[in-house]
Amino acid sequence: MFLPYNSTNTILKPCNLLDRVNAMKPAEGDTIQLSIDGSSIAVHYPDKIYWPETEQNKAVTKLDLIHYYQCTSPFIQPYLEKRPVTFKYYPRGINSISFYRRDLHTQHPGYIKTFPYEEISQNKTIQLPLINNTAGLLWFMAKGAIEVHLWASRVPDLLHPDMVIFDLDISDQNQFSKILEVADIIYQHLQEKGINCYAKTSGGSGLHIYLPIEPLYEYEKVRNWVKNLAIGLTKKYPDLIQIVSKNSKTHQKNKVTIDYMQNTLSRNTAAPYTVRATEDARVSMPLTWQEIQLGKVRPVDFNIFNARDRLKANGDIFEKVLQQPQSLF
Repeated sequence: MFLPYNSTNTILKPCNLLDRVNAMKPAEGDTIQLSIDGSSIAVHYPDKIYWPETEQNKAVTKLDLIHYYQCTSPFIQPYLEKRPVTFKYYPRGINSISFYRRDLHTQHPGYIKTFPYEEISQNKTIQLPLINNTAGLLWFMAKGAIEVHLWASRVPDLLHPDMVIFDLDISDQNQFSKILEVADIIYQHLQEKGINCYAKTSGGSGLHIYLPIEPLYEYEKVRNWVKNLAIGLTKKYPDLIQIVSKNSKTHQKNKVTIDYMQNTLSRNTAAPYTVRATEDARVSMPLTWQEIQLGKVRPVDFNIFNARDRLKANGDIFEKVLQQPQSLF
């Protein structure tokens, strides 16, 4: 189903968390204790259904989600290093209430660190969570988090991003082929400038293109760089591409929207390999440019049930995002 790709990065090791859990599970099934990295994590109601059963796949429980993140943590952790995390919680499952949280103001274990950030809009200082290990990631999942979203900058210098992000979307999900077409246009355009970029599905209906940079420029300069590039593409491909506008709906006329505003301080983007709260439990999955150019891949191809198989086969094909910082000017 997927194109082969050779990676020298982390090899996915077998996960036996469920075997350990079954041995520790109390008769009533209300709470279990996980032992991760020498730390104990309480998971209340591990059998809570997060994703109801569908025709294609079985129901997904809270414990299934935790198991997924434990297995994929070696691949996710490099993207979390020194980068503030915003979690999206669904404490009663994907069909009930949800909320974002990036202020870790409650009591938390010592293996989770925080960084103070002055949030001007609320005129207060919040504590941004930093996840440095598997235990930290699973602690949030045990509290009801499902999605992991990341800033484009790292501590202690949050004012200068080290990632440029092209957020591509379209109103009609059946026309994802157009997003792939635009992604390839951006790729070819950047290649002509000697700039490398890398793509992944958003886990929703869109696609993200990441361009790793040296943290030399403030967000406004990066944002204007993306905006100007996008404006140039709208002039060249007026029937295919538009940019996000404050004065109109985001997605119109079946054009692909380039959202340059994603390059803004404190905005966050779905992390590589995060699970999303879609009905089919999609995962934000890196793609090769060959897959994009063939035009057949779709967001629905990647979910909590098959993501680990792709990682076993391909390794982390997104890893160069962390290894090749570049200059924009």
